[in-house]
Amino acid sequence: MKKFSAYRIFEQDGKSVGRFVELRLEDLDPGEVVIQSHYSSVNFKDALAATGAGRVIRRFPCVGGVD
Repeated sequence: MKKFSAYRIFEQDGKSVGRFVELRLEDLDPGEVVIQSHYSSVNFKDALAATGAGRVIRRFPCVGGVD
């Protein structure tokens, strides 16, 4: 199956750690979707999620972006 890149946020030693990973459709949880985009922004909530400062994420790992 086709692979795609995603910015995924993980929990590591009690901290949020984000990095780009290569995924396949089979790697997604039920109900998750894939969209094709050429550009995306990083907003305040994304920054809180990626740094763990705002406790925005309830379960790990997750794909960042609230756009």
